This record gives sequence, structure tokens and C-alpha cells, in this order.
Amino acid sequence: MTRPVMDSVSDSLRALALTLILATLVFAQETPEPAAGDDAAAKAPVVAWHVKRAHTITGGVIDAAVILVSNGKITAVGKEGVLEVPTHATHEERRSLTVAPGFVHPAALFFGAGERFDLSGSAAKGDETVRGKLDPQEADVKKFARSGFTTVALMPTGGGVSGMVTIAKPVKPVAGLPEIGSLIRDDKAALAMAFEPGTATRDFFLKSIEKARKYITDLEAFKKGGKPAEAKPAEPKSAEAKPAEAKPADAPKEGEAKPEEKKPEGEKKAEEKKPEPPKEPQKDPKLQPLVDALEAKLPGVLFISGAAAFLHTEALLAADASFRPAVAFTGAAFRGGPDAWRVVAGLKKAGVTVLMPPQMSNVPFIATLRSTAAILLDAGVPVAFMPEARELEGLERFRGELLQLVRHGLHPDDALRAATLTPAEVLGLGQRTGSLEQGRDADFVLYDGEPLAPTTKLIAVVVDGAVIHDATKEDR
Repeated sequence: MTRPVMDSVSDSLRALALTLILATLVFAQETPEPAAGDDAAAKAPVVAWHVKRAHTITGGVIDAAVILVSNGKITAVGKEGVLEVPTHATHEERRSLTVAPGFVHPAALFFGAGERFDLSGSAAKGDETVRGKLDPQEADVKKFARSGFTTVALMPTGGGVSGMVTIAKPVKPVAGLPEIGSLIRDDKAALAMAFEPGTATRDFFLKSIEKARKYITDLEAFKKGGKPAEAKPAEPKSAEAKPAEAKPADAPKEGEAKPEEKKPEGEKKAEEKKPEPPKEPQKDPKLQPLVDALEAKLPGVLFISGAAAFLHTEALLAADASFRPAVAFTGAAFRGGPDAWRVVAGLKKAGVTVLMPPQMSNVPFIATLRSTAAILLDAGVPVAFMPEARELEGLERFRGELLQLVRHGLHPDDALRAATLTPAEVLGLGQRTGSLEQGRDADFVLYDGEPLAPTTKLIAVVVDGAVIHDATKEDR
């Protein structure tokens, strides 16, 4: 090959190599590396639940629905054929069943949390929890798992600032005594309080609210004031500079007042009283949860006996605009049931959520029944249901109590929300459970019909994406 031809080939190869290098650099710049999190998310196990119908609570009812679950959370909910299902997903075929969120209990007393609910007394026990009192038995765990409740709030008892609310979730029953840690999810989820009508209890609450508000005000003042600036040391004077010698003052003549001696500037400043630095207010552990409630850092629940007691608590609600706990009416059925309908205007004005058993109410000596829940909801007062019996047996009767209200005119959607999302919101858990939405805990219940139809049976319970009860597979 001649020299000109060889040079031409070399030039062509060099140009080709340069083009390839430039293309590689451009491709590297235009193609970002996949994020480690995206790759992990793409490979995470996904379970696609195929159901006949899904009551999402917040997004309406979806027929032929698919619920995607990964790592115990709901990642998507949608209609089959519309919602994209990952190719690596496993499938749960439950196409004959209807799904709804699990019930949320805002005021339970089982597992040894309390012998009975007591409104009497006035003590600040805000920092106490019920964990040490809990003693669940194997039979109790089985009842809990198949009840349809996927979240319960275990309440302390006693009047005043009663203590902290403990959140528990059911687990798959195992032989032997269950481990407390597997049931408990949060020891300090909300603040429980109980008010018994009377001057002493009212004064206790007013003083407690006043003390909590004063602590908040003093702490804000302390933070604004900050720490006092450190005084800078005086600069040493030059050794060459000598103070001027003071001339002796002429002696005062007879009858004249003696002139006041002038003190050096340094001595004057030393004698001036220095302002005391602001002190940080001292925390009261038993009252701190009430402080957190006033600052909206902690939800609160105030238990009262009925409408007459609410008239007394209006003074507490008026004392501080930030004191807005949910108000639980505990009136028993033999006393006419929850009578919140008597004070519906005051409840609406106060802007509180009402907790109550799903019961019909009646005026004493009159046979006419009232749907208190419907009256409150029609007036714009949010309602959260708690079983009439707050012991473990109350869980099994709860759905039947809801059916009674539906038979007397309460819309099934309103009843279902009042048993799921609204109590979750009362406990500060509305972003975690109570509805079927992306990002919520995969806590739901499968039924063989509509959740609040009389002939419907509960088939399975799912908590954090795991089946903890399945009536079709359970050993009998």
C-alpha cells in the first residue's frame, strides 16, 4: 500500500475513533444513572389484591378493584384494567369479595387497660401509660384478630388528666401467651381526659389549662429573650498612660454644704444592678401532654357522661381557644343512650368531634327513638363511633350496632366513615389508617357482601399487608 493511501486510512480511523468517543461522552451525559431507591422500589415485593368491590372511604366505591400492597403499605388503588400492575407482582384472587378499611376503636378498655371506665376524680397523670397493665391472653388475641378492628386505642381510666392512649393492632394468633410488643404500636398516641360534672373538677381543669398556657407563654418569652450576651473583658490601659492626679478640693467655707464626691465611672457601673437573665420555665411531666394538646402536637379525647356534663365543659372550651379535644359521650342505653342531640348547637359552635356508641337515643319515658348520629352529621358535627361495651366482647357486637343505625336511616357510607376514618383522625392517625389510599397502612377487611348488609359475613382480616384471620382456612 502506498504512503498516500496509508495516510488516508489512518486519518479515517482517527476520525472514526474521535466520533465514537464524542458519542460515548454525550450518551453518558444524557442518560442519568438510576437512583438506588428507584431500583429498590421496582424490585420490592408487590401483592395485587383483586376484589369485587372496594369501599375506599375517601375515593368512593370502586367496582372490580385492584389494591397494590408493598412493604405493608397501600401503593395504589384502582379499577382492574385501568390500574397498571407491576409484572413481578403476585396476585390474591378474591374477586367474589368486597373490601373496606378495618374498624378503628377510639376508646377500648380490654387487655387489662381498665376494669371499668371511671369519670370520677381530678388528678394530673398525663405522663402515665397503660402498657404495664396489659395482660392479653391467647383467647383474647384470637377474638381481636377476627373482630374486624385493625386499630384500637387502649385508654387509661380515672377523672382529670387521665394519661396517655396506647395504640394496638391485632396480630396473627399463635399458641401460648402473645408478646406485648407485637401488639403495641404507640404508647403515647393521644391524651385521655375525663370530666365529672362538679365545681371541683371544673376548677381543676381550668387551673390545669391556665398552668399549661402559662408554661407555653413563658417558654416563648424565654426563647425570644435568649441567653444574655457575655460581657467583654475591659481592655487593659496602656502602661504609659497615667491618670491625672486629682487636685485637692478647697475646703468649704463655714456655712457651705460639703460638695458631693464624684465616683469613678467604673465604680458607678459596678454599683448598677444587672438585669437577671431570663430563666427557662420548668417542665411538669404530668402536665406536659396537656401543653402538647394546646399546641396541637397531640390529639386529645375528653370523656363526659352526657349533655348535662357538656354544659359544664363549655367553660373549659371557652377558657382557651386551642383546647379542642374530641368529646366522648358515654351515656348508657338504659339511661336513654347518647343524648348529644340535646346540645347539638353547642357542639357545632365548639367545633369538636363527637365520640359515641352507635345507638339510637330516646327521651326518658317517651318511646320515640332518635338517631343522634344522623342529627349530629346533618348539623355538620363530625361523629366517630366506639362500641357500646368497650371491653373485648364489644368488638364482636359492633357491626350489628352499626346495622341498627343503618336500618333507622343512617346512610351506610356515613356509618362506615364514622367507624373507620373519623376515629383514626381523632387519634391523629388519619394519614396512616382508616381509608384505602396510597401511602396508608394495608389494613382492610374482606366481606362476602356489602360491609353493612344484614346477611354479610366477615371472611378475612389483613393488617399491614398480612392476613391475620381467614375464615376459609382457619382451623376449627
